[in-house]
Order: sequence, then C-alpha cells, then structure tokens
Amino acid sequence: MAAAQARWRANADEIAAFLNAANPRSWKLGEMKAMLYEHLSLTTSEVVARLQADWAADVTAYDRIHLQALQMANELSAGIVKQFRHRF
Repeated sequence: MAAAQARWRANADEIAAFLNAANPRSWKLGEMKAMLYEHLSLTTSEVVARLQADWAADVTAYDRIHLQALQMANELSAGIVKQFRHRF
C-alpha cells in the first residue's frame, strides 16, 4: 500500500505542477498539491472502508470525496474564468 500511495502522491505532484504551470496566478503549487493530497487521503479512506466491508464508512467516504471533487471543480473553474475573463 505504501508503494502505491507513493506513486499516487508523485502523480499528484505532477498534476499540481502542470496546473500551476498552466495558470500560476490562480493555481498556486502548494494549494494544488494540498487539494490533490486531500483527494488521495479521502480516496484511501474509501478503499480501506470497502476492503473492510465497512459499508457505512464507505458511503461516508464517498460522500466526502464527492463534496471535495465539487470543491476542486470550483477551484479549477474559477481559475479558468480569472485567466480568461474576457471570454466570460
């Protein structure tokens, strides 16, 4: 599990760097990493709950992931609007 999480985290770092390079004013590297690491943490919680057949925890984790994904979408779309405000 530790190796998989290390690969996940490295992938999150790459995505955060890509987003930061695409829009550095709106998507600060540290903020992007924190957002993606939170997503990985929530997803890990869901996987563990599912593997343990803890269905209540699985549903709770899914709901938290869903809300956090909506927050990520808001953060990213707000950055796009700021970067290209003349088009909105």
